[in-house]
Amino acid sequence: MDSPSVAPASFRQPALSQRLAAVLLPLALFATPVRSESNAIESLLDMSLEQLIDIVTVRKREERSIDVPVAVTSFSEQALDDYGIRAFADYASRTPNLSFAYGNGLTAGNPATAWTSSRTIAVRGIAGAGTTGLYIDDIPLPGSVNVRLLDLQRIDVLKGPQGTLFGQGSLGGNIRLLAQSPNLDDSSYRYRLTAGQTAHGATPNWGGEAVGNVVLSPGTAGLRLSMASDDDAGYIKRSYLSDIAIPASPRRRADDQGAQRNLAGSITALVRATADFDISARVIYQSLKIAGFPATWAPLPAFVAQYTMDRQANLQSQAKDSWTLPSLLMTYRGRGWTLSSSTGWFDRHTYDLEDSTEGTLQIYGGAVLPQPSAWPALFTSRQFSHETRIAFDPVDKLSGTVGVYYSKHKTDYLIPPVYDALSVPPMLLWTQTDANTQQDFSLFGELYYQLGERWILTVGDRMYWLKQRDSQTVIGDAGQTTYDASAGSRGNSPKLALSYQASASAMLYGSATKGFRQGNAQLDPSAFASCATSLTALGETAASFKAIEPSDLWSYEAGGKFEWPKAGLVLSVAAFHIDWKHPQQQVLLQSCGLFAQGDAGGAKVDGGELELSGYLAPALKARVGLGYEDARTTKNGHVGEPVGSRIAATPTWTASLGMVYAHAIDDRLTARVAADYSFTGNSVSSNNGPFRLVRPAYGTINLGMGVNWAKSELLLRLRNLSDAKPNLGDITYIGYGLYSDASRTTPIPQVATLPPRTLTLQYSVHY
Repeated sequence: MDSPSVAPASFRQPALSQRLAAVLLPLALFATPVRSESNAIESLLDMSLEQLIDIVTVRKREERSIDVPVAVTSFSEQALDDYGIRAFADYASRTPNLSFAYGNGLTAGNPATAWTSSRTIAVRGIAGAGTTGLYIDDIPLPGSVNVRLLDLQRIDVLKGPQGTLFGQGSLGGNIRLLAQSPNLDDSSYRYRLTAGQTAHGATPNWGGEAVGNVVLSPGTAGLRLSMASDDDAGYIKRSYLSDIAIPASPRRRADDQGAQRNLAGSITALVRATADFDISARVIYQSLKIAGFPATWAPLPAFVAQYTMDRQANLQSQAKDSWTLPSLLMTYRGRGWTLSSSTGWFDRHTYDLEDSTEGTLQIYGGAVLPQPSAWPALFTSRQFSHETRIAFDPVDKLSGTVGVYYSKHKTDYLIPPVYDALSVPPMLLWTQTDANTQQDFSLFGELYYQLGERWILTVGDRMYWLKQRDSQTVIGDAGQTTYDASAGSRGNSPKLALSYQASASAMLYGSATKGFRQGNAQLDPSAFASCATSLTALGETAASFKAIEPSDLWSYEAGGKFEWPKAGLVLSVAAFHIDWKHPQQQVLLQSCGLFAQGDAGGAKVDGGELELSGYLAPALKARVGLGYEDARTTKNGHVGEPVGSRIAATPTWTASLGMVYAHAIDDRLTARVAADYSFTGNSVSSNNGPFRLVRPAYGTINLGMGVNWAKSELLLRLRNLSDAKPNLGDITYIGYGLYSDASRTTPIPQVATLPPRTLTLQYSVHY
């Protein structure tokens, strides 16, 4: 481990020449100009309705979004560029009834402490770890992965349970990132350079990305390469004592906390072996390094993020998150049917180092002398997944998709031994290991039957067989506890839907769908005598928390999709009711500092959403989203919450409004202006313990202004123009939490937040 007072060399700011080289080097790969592509801005001025209507693969086949009886929010490649969407938070804030929180990722094999693996996603009020699926193409990823969005053809956010086609862990819905495939006819390349400044940032922001498409053999083989490098300044200031043993010693300050360096890239090879048979191999890699967590204090009762952290020791928290995803896709197109096979190998490694000096000194009192206390955590996630499916076109009015799926997911979590180094002999404070393995074998299918000219009946089901094994050992100054448990379950996830084509431009639908998530074992809190006080306060025993119950729900939805071809507008509306059994809510057992998943008994969610997109005028394009969800408990469970309590991390209201205006200045120049506003309502914190903390509502404003000529564009972006400091969830500690009083009754949460106002200048070239 590096010295706690010095940042590792890999986290130090590079010289300006090195930073420019990191941005410009990938561009050298594509330095040969080739055939020119159409002007992106001009395409905004001449777009038919058919081009506006998204082609989605919600049902694992290509269909127009307005023809699919499923609520889906889509971001096309053009929309991603219009609004500068580069990361998860960018599209999450623009999606109705989608929210997220840090610090609530506790699940099998993942204690969800610190930064890298603690984010969870909630759709339609279904919150908690493992409730929303995240995919690149057909390959599943952990929901905490923050993918650098590079060279995507689209993003689809599927609402409602998607267990029939996608399996367990899709109770709220799915997010699918669909990557671009090589073009076998035309070679092309593009690159983008960015530079800017974040308020309170000590250094400038730099970035660059490049994408190249190379035709190796026209119509037969092609290669697509992409690379991105981003270096973003930190915006949090850390002050610390010059001598930790002297509380009155002068304070010093370190800026640029939360600085991030992200490197991402992919290479895809496509071979058209025959006119009907495609083989595609892709490798995606990403590495993220953070010098100081992008999280800061939010003292109670305000529970609002501050940009300055007063610490005792000069110890910088840090995080590293790297992952690789090789995948293989094979597609054979027969007469009236398509056979697809997708296989992925996901491999992720994370490292978090946390400054837990204050909490450690508090809990041990005079037993530990003043000293920096660094608590590290290492997490490894490996998953193999494979799916083979066949989709067939209508035969006697019947079409459908059937398939088989298998995955094996293994996680390992480790807190290496943490010692009181000044005691003689050194006293072991804590060490922890957790190994978890999950297997999933499923058979699934959906059938679509044409009832007359206007009605279509959808019937689907998924039969699944799940296995899980989990073992954990914790050794602390109070002793040792170990458990080893295995479990298995099987069941099915049916779906029934009926759609009605009221006219050529109006479709109505209704559906009833089941979603599910497997359960697992967790650490027995009775091994720690100090947990008894919290369990008594909850009115529970340790037995209540020995297992995380499997969770399932039924969702009932009615909606409609409408288009106005002459006006160039598409409207989607939906209303839903969800009955949720065994929702899992994270619970802080404050007396011993442990977190556990508690069964909240039962819950219901009532809500609706509206989305409108298209042209308000020939050169003015807009997208509007509005979501409402009321998620509350309906039964007493093991989390100490009364019936009617709000489900944690679920805002009642979400809304967004975005507009893009393009204007041809002359024959050479075209101007573009993009502006959007996103609103997220207040929500209950996931880490309450005996408190009922509420995260305040927040809104963000973004603005982009640019000019396009020939193959180039110069664009100025302002992000978070309103300088909002949202509370994005309180991060659970690796070590002992910090409290504002000696009796340890009032915690000082550390919460994730967004960067403040950021100005970026972007130059792009397309060939």
